[in-house]
Amino acid sequence: MDPSNQKGGAKSVVKEEDDPTKDTVTYAVLGTKFDIDRRYEVIDPIGSGAYGVVVAAKDLEADEKEGETNLVAIKKIVKAFEHRVFSLRTYRELKIQRLLEHENVLGIKRILLPKDKKNFNEIYVVSELMETDLA
Repeated sequence: MDPSNQKGGAKSVVKEEDDPTKDTVTYAVLGTKFDIDRRYEVIDPIGSGAYGVVVAAKDLEADEKEGETNLVAIKKIVKAFEHRVFSLRTYRELKIQRLLEHENVLGIKRILLPKDKKNFNEIYVVSELMETDLA
């Protein structure tokens, strides 16, 4: 993910019109539509790359325990099932990330369920928010 892809100056996170009857809320982030559970409030974009966009968000339902935060990273993987190669790459990434438990590897907190199976073409992965990158 390349943080230099962020748009400077203009507000890069815009919350779209809210419909209280829906279980989700929609944000426009770096030209990408984020349709996520109401429990998350998008704060800032972290970066974007060839396969998706990552944002920092606040988990409104998480308890802040001592030494822990309710901040998370949400990665939107777009066109995850467009080609067989994309599907396999996405599957491998999620499987490895789920199985590895190490202090230097971000773990998956949850994978958001799609609204319906018919339009299931993107995946939202919620993980811990790392305050820095390896650059």
